[in-house]
Amino acid sequence: MAEDPRSVAEAIDEHVGQKLRDARKMCGISQGALGKRCGLSFQQIQKFEAGSIRISSGRLKQLADILELPIAFFFDGITAGRTIQPAFAQRIIDLSKHSEAKSHCMRLIAAADDDDIAPLRGVLERLTEKRGGDGRR
Repeated sequence: MAEDPRSVAEAIDEHVGQKLRDARKMCGISQGALGKRCGLSFQQIQKFEAGSIRISSGRLKQLADILELPIAFFFDGITAGRTIQPAFAQRIIDLSKHSEAKSHCMRLIAAADDDDIAPLRGVLERLTEKRGGDGRR
């Protein structure tokens, strides 16, 4: 039995919204500040993050530029079969909440030449800078 296209689209909207929330928090930007930078209210950002309203491609590109991420970041974890998998980037985000794990991740990413890891390098470097270099607040 084929998947309902409406529920697939809604699952992708929720996934993209969660990725927006994760990226915004990693960058230390409030919903209000992000909204202001792209001409929206914090409520609009809140609805994007909840997946209750769809983000247009132009708006997603604008948000990616503000957060200094490749647009592909928001789709990481969505396979060709339309299923959403735990993504490598999400695991990095989860680990980055712990200073020791973040330190290990930074060393691994610094040593990596893989193009798939390159977009995460800048995000983790910004996160480390915001937390005093050692991961602590």
